[in-house]
Amino acid sequence: MPHLSQRHRIHTLLLITLIALLPFAPASAADEEEGATSGKPIYLEIKPPFVVNINDKLSTRVRFMQLKVQAMSRNQDVIDAMELNRAPLRHAIILLLAEQEMNDMRTIQGRNRVRDEMLGVARQVVMDQAGLLGPDALYFTDFVVQ
Repeated sequence: MPHLSQRHRIHTLLLITLIALLPFAPASAADEEEGATSGKPIYLEIKPPFVVNINDKLSTRVRFMQLKVQAMSRNQDVIDAMELNRAPLRHAIILLLAEQEMNDMRTIQGRNRVRDEMLGVARQVVMDQAGLLGPDALYFTDFVVQ
């Protein structure tokens, strides 16, 4: 009987050791790829706010637009690529925003169109710079036109 008890202790100790080491086990490639695009959304505030002049055909006054934008992705690599390539990302978005007309920015449809175009630009920059698909969405967290 003492022999079985000794064997039982060894098995128990081995099982406890394996359970304790499980979090440190390397993930399979399939697990890593799935984890990269699933899970909770990760948000990145694109700082500083965007401030651009916009055209107003109905007035001779200079108009400004200020936007705060957050990007969302479920892939940390995309968020990292956006942070690393902040300058070309901001450049491309500023060029897009500077082409906008005041009348378009007064409507929800116009704002949504600009947001969709900004998403396309952000995806293109991330693809060009990092070979990744880019963010899943962009959100305006502040939108001021004067």
